[in-house]
Amino acid sequence: MTDKSKPMTERELEALFEEKKHEIGSYLEDLKSRDDYCTQGACDAMESIMYTFYYLLADENYQKICSRLVDFMLQQGLAQLIVKSVKSTGKVAFDFRCNISLLVTHLVTKMRNTNRSVATKVSVELIKNGMIGSLIKELDSYDPNTQDTKQRILITTSLYDLHNLLSAPNAIPIYRAANAVNTLMKFAESDNVMTRIDSLRVLAKIVNEKESQRIAASGECIVTLMDTIHKAAQSDDRKCKFVFNIDGKQKGFRTTLGVVLATVNNLANNDANKESIIQHGGLPTLTAILRPEYTDTEKWQAVEGLWKLSFLESNLDVIVAHFMYTDTTALQALKEMRSSEYIETSNASQGLLHNLGLVGIHEEPPVEQQSQPASRSPSSSAQAHPRQPPPSYQETMDAPHIMISYKWSEQKRAIRVKEELEKTGFKVWIDVDQVEGNILVAMANAVEKADAILVCVSRSYKASVNCQAEAHYAYQQQKPIIPLMVEEDYKPDGWLGMMIAMKKYIRAYSDEVLQKDMPDLLRELRKSRADKKV
Repeated sequence: MTDKSKPMTERELEALFEEKKHEIGSYLEDLKSRDDYCTQGACDAMESIMYTFYYLLADENYQKICSRLVDFMLQQGLAQLIVKSVKSTGKVAFDFRCNISLLVTHLVTKMRNTNRSVATKVSVELIKNGMIGSLIKELDSYDPNTQDTKQRILITTSLYDLHNLLSAPNAIPIYRAANAVNTLMKFAESDNVMTRIDSLRVLAKIVNEKESQRIAASGECIVTLMDTIHKAAQSDDRKCKFVFNIDGKQKGFRTTLGVVLATVNNLANNDANKESIIQHGGLPTLTAILRPEYTDTEKWQAVEGLWKLSFLESNLDVIVAHFMYTDTTALQALKEMRSSEYIETSNASQGLLHNLGLVGIHEEPPVEQQSQPASRSPSSSAQAHPRQPPPSYQETMDAPHIMISYKWSEQKRAIRVKEELEKTGFKVWIDVDQVEGNILVAMANAVEKADAILVCVSRSYKASVNCQAEAHYAYQQQKPIIPLMVEEDYKPDGWLGMMIAMKKYIRAYSDEVLQKDMPDLLRELRKSRADKKV
């Protein structure tokens, strides 16, 4: 490797690419020729591929060639090789399987920070070749309560791989079709804390309301998460560590405070878990994270989790009493977070305070916030954004309109609906550029001036607290709500299912079905306008 402080020329990069391409290619050819992966030679080859890519990805000098190397490895059958090795239970050495998981982490998770489209391509290729079903079968071969150290680590590698691949588009239906929920439920009830947490990280994103009741019922899973948050929060590096002794060497895994907070937030998408989190100590645990000693990202995660919990009516009085009488320091911290330089943090604190009845929906944050540039969230690497929306955006918002409420990941489908409606003369309001400034105030204005609200129904919509806030406010304002089904075969449940129950669904998950259902959509919109005039 070259001196990290000295940028490489294009010629040097090209030479390095050819060198690593030849090196990795030879290892792949060796591995593809094998029927099992128990030999030291197989372990060495996979370790060499993993570490070669790890060191290249870790140095910004080499990141330019990483995407090309990933394309080369996929062309050489890397995805098929990985899936084949996972399927070969009993023919894979312990070190080989661990290095497979590390490689998947580098290719899918860490690569996403450099080139998201390439990382997505890897996920898609692995899933297309049967990785999800293979991982579930691999887990089914293990005892969730095993005391064997190596097997416990192999369980963790499988769970890590399942979590990493969740970032692929439309992955959740594939997990569910592979019976992932039933398998993961067994591991979420394991005697081993690490296994329980890693299982919940995946389950939290794929369970429906009915399935989440099993997690909520015992309370043991929630208690484990709360205990882990306490341990990670009290450590100097905000991590909870699990250490093992294998062949005389110490190895281990660690989970960060941020990872556990994210898991709690995802579990809080389901109403049964909202109640269980409060019942098992979630309220004081999360409000403690609002204090100054925690990072902006950790405080953002905590307040967003609290905001989600506040949408369950039975939780409201408990949360209000806690802030008003038990932990007034946390209430002061929450109010100060409205002035955060990060838009998502400011928005979440404003939303929580509004749900608790402590600020009005149109009440602006303190004036000092308005003069600050802002990033969208504490984890955002984007440049600062102006807080004021463009004039054309404001003009559309102020006029009577049809509002489309959608999750950012469904933007293409939302825009197609907008285009079709504008052809028929409707004025449509849609947040295409992610409005800056006070998001809740902008949302409230858009809802209040809308003749009807089109809700883009999907799993991601239901999981978004911002989307829930929009839909909830539209419901409170008694606006006509028309469901647009933008995810095929998804059956809404929980708060979203209740809100759109008995309403006529408009299919919009493809251009073909949208064209067929456009007459129904136009009838519903004209009916809502006629009802408004009456």
